[in-house]
Amino acid sequence: MQRFILPAAMILAAATLTTAAPTITCPFEPPATREVHLTRRWILDPDDEATPLLGVIRDAARGPAGQVYLLDMQLCHVLEYDDRGTLVRTLGREGDGPGEFRRSSRLLVHADGDLGVQQDFPLKLERLHPDGTPAGRWTPANKTMMATDVALSGRRLVLCGQSREQARSTPSKTLDRHTIALYDADGEPTCTFASKEVETSFDPAIYDEAQADFPGARWCVTSDGLVVIAPDRDRYHLEYYRPDGELVQVVDRPITPHRRTADELAERRQSVSYSVGGQQVAVDCRLLDHDPVISRLRALPDGQVGVVHAGLPRDTQDPHPRWRWDVHDRSGRLTERVTLVADAEARAQDLWIVLDGLHAVCLHEFLAAVTGYWAGQGQEMPALAGGEDAPHTVSYWSADAQATREDLR
Repeated sequence: MQRFILPAAMILAAATLTTAAPTITCPFEPPATREVHLTRRWILDPDDEATPLLGVIRDAARGPAGQVYLLDMQLCHVLEYDDRGTLVRTLGREGDGPGEFRRSSRLLVHADGDLGVQQDFPLKLERLHPDGTPAGRWTPANKTMMATDVALSGRRLVLCGQSREQARSTPSKTLDRHTIALYDADGEPTCTFASKEVETSFDPAIYDEAQADFPGARWCVTSDGLVVIAPDRDRYHLEYYRPDGELVQVVDRPITPHRRTADELAERRQSVSYSVGGQQVAVDCRLLDHDPVISRLRALPDGQVGVVHAGLPRDTQDPHPRWRWDVHDRSGRLTERVTLVADAEARAQDLWIVLDGLHAVCLHEFLAAVTGYWAGQGQEMPALAGGEDAPHTVSYWSADAQATREDLR
């Protein structure tokens, strides 16, 4: 579930730009399309005696040998499964010592096979060897920092984070600093790719979508270690940076925003929530009449980038879970449109974690499970439609044979 920062004023700062970089202009239509079908390989059923006790699975990752890692936020450990669904080992445990963590939300797999587990607050990244033994800890120099996403550029950490302090202008306001930056081993930022300052007022609570915009979901780190950001909400524009901040290339494409219908605006308004002292409060929601042109970037193998954008077809009546993205190769050239389809029933209560273009994990009844978890922590969550007490199950999905490809030329 996402909580939105409620801004009253904003200062937006671009990444550190160096010299001019080449611009690649891509066509509106991709040159080819490809559809990939996912089938279920195994499932963790709570009614099966062989299934271990599951709390709330918050993230998943795939290891270099095909193993599947599941991060249990509630039970504070990582479950490792092989590709046949056999439990191999449990890594980590609850606590504050080496190899221990609490309230964690993200998993990283290092190039050498080590795992990184992100604890939300106080923020740290606990590193574990593949056998579960502690392998060190990273913490930010700024102890008020919170992270919304993390990725690796080689051995260095790229973090999308937020820090907060009381605003100097008014005691009832806070100043939130949002950044996407590269950090060294001591927790200091060495290169900032995007940043923004937001002055937040709590009385009254206001969400202004235009002022709140930040590319928090519109960035990724490629397998080559480049940081790619879509900084502008209203255009298809990608910027590729080396870890030292050098802008190496820009990708542009003539895609226009999707105008929201009345139903889409109502659904968006309902999704905005704000919590004060663990209680939901009323929000003055000031929405734009259009979606962002780019909503998400995905890092794909071989230096490729997948772009989820407003020009993709919308399958509102499709009975199966379906994801689409357009693919740019490492040179920025638009190569194809990929559609990933799971042979399952689409249900609002489920959360799908797409690991790459060929594998995914489904967290069945996730919304009910996470709502129950936060209720146990004294946090009020918005009411959910159905599935209130369904058992939490997890399934693993992967692609069948070689996907078909249709040339559009």
